[in-house]
Amino acid sequence: MSSTAPLETPLATSKPKEMQQYDYDYAGHLEALSFRPRIASFTYIEVRNFEDGRDNVTEVGVLREDEVSKWLADDRCYEACSGGLRLLLHFGQQDLALGPSTIDFGKSVFTDIMDAFHLPKAYVKAIHDDTGIFGRFWEHKTNSTGYVLKPLSAVVMYLNGLYTHCHHTAITTGLIRFNFPNVSRDLIASVVASASLASHPMLVAIVYAEWQMKRLSTMSKTIGSELLAIERITGHTVIHGLKRKPQLTDHHSITSQLSKTSYVIASAELYAASLGEVCTFIRESLDRIMPEHKRRDSFSEDDQVIRDRLMCLTSSARQLLLKFVMYQKRAQFQLSTIYNLIAQQDSMANIEVAKDSKSIARASQRDSTSMKTIAVLTTSFLPATWVSSFFAMPLFNWNAAPGEAVLGERFWIYWALTLPLTLAVMASWWTWMSWRERQNANQDRLDRQSAAWNSSKFTESSPSSESGDKKERKTSSFEVKPWN
Repeated sequence: MSSTAPLETPLATSKPKEMQQYDYDYAGHLEALSFRPRIASFTYIEVRNFEDGRDNVTEVGVLREDEVSKWLADDRCYEACSGGLRLLLHFGQQDLALGPSTIDFGKSVFTDIMDAFHLPKAYVKAIHDDTGIFGRFWEHKTNSTGYVLKPLSAVVMYLNGLYTHCHHTAITTGLIRFNFPNVSRDLIASVVASASLASHPMLVAIVYAEWQMKRLSTMSKTIGSELLAIERITGHTVIHGLKRKPQLTDHHSITSQLSKTSYVIASAELYAASLGEVCTFIRESLDRIMPEHKRRDSFSEDDQVIRDRLMCLTSSARQLLLKFVMYQKRAQFQLSTIYNLIAQQDSMANIEVAKDSKSIARASQRDSTSMKTIAVLTTSFLPATWVSSFFAMPLFNWNAAPGEAVLGERFWIYWALTLPLTLAVMASWWTWMSWRERQNANQDRLDRQSAAWNSSKFTESSPSSESGDKKERKTSSFEVKPWN
């Protein structure tokens, strides 16, 4: 690999020679990366421009991994052109098990691409460290400038690339890696539509930034729809047609949905800020284009087209960033509203419970008064009832003649039956009361354990993530053919 020295890079603001450390650490960073060879395919785009009035030639096709090296060596068709583009697109996997330092194709293929295209080695360090970089690097031996476009990754989704533009041949060569669905189709459509600009060194960067803008616009519409759905449930919105009585029935579901939406908004803010950095990087790179390009007849016109597209991108990125900030404030307001509504519902429920408790207490007081009256009356008549019952037993002979016993001979039978029966009744009552107290204590303990388990489960639960690895559709409005 040839030595490179950068013109400018956001990763280093000190002396340029310190950036040569990328060359020194390239082998070590390359060894530290994880390569995952699999049955992978690449999509290639080839565009050739001509200054003699001939039409641009565009070719799109698919390469197996074992065909990449042969395709890289076959560049004879570019000898007669005035400039062009050779770009490889690789669709990766959406897999949480793959770390940020994983490249899901073979190491030999990766090094072949790096060597054949003279791509900047700073990309390997950025992949290894999982950092973002928008850098520009000048290589003396090949008279070319390398560009790295790698934003910060969010979760497992990524879209990054690197390319080199040769100032002598006006040919751009590069690699774009991604695992977003349908990126190949969109990038191919954009490159083919801009085929006349293939000789411009910033076409790849513009196409990259425009796809990011398209994705951010889609995210903006999705976030707006989700926030409207949440506002429709809470009833708190500035939109007159959505104002209604709150319909909160599942607090956990709505708060989980709102938390997910807030996370998506934060990710969108990061992407929008990253897009703004890309636009700044492109604008600064346009001001540093080598004089060789400016001598081409069509350069001024192509450069103006690129600058016009960049102006639209910069303005749109700024507006989207402001919109996402507003979305985040709306989400925070809805979250506060939901918590307030929950607190109000809890307060109303407590008030209803208090009213019910008061009613129950009054009813219990009335019942207690009635029972007290019954108990007093029963207690008042109980001695007389017992006395009358006791002396009415045939064990007493109240008509006995003088000298005869009033108490019967079998009077002892009364006590022999009464005392054991009384003791048995009292023992049964005490046993039953003890068993009931143990049962109530066990039930109370189980209720406390169940409440604690439910509380822990509610705290630790999280909204389910969207699953499934979506395969990229390879359909396109352009003919895609195997490369021979």
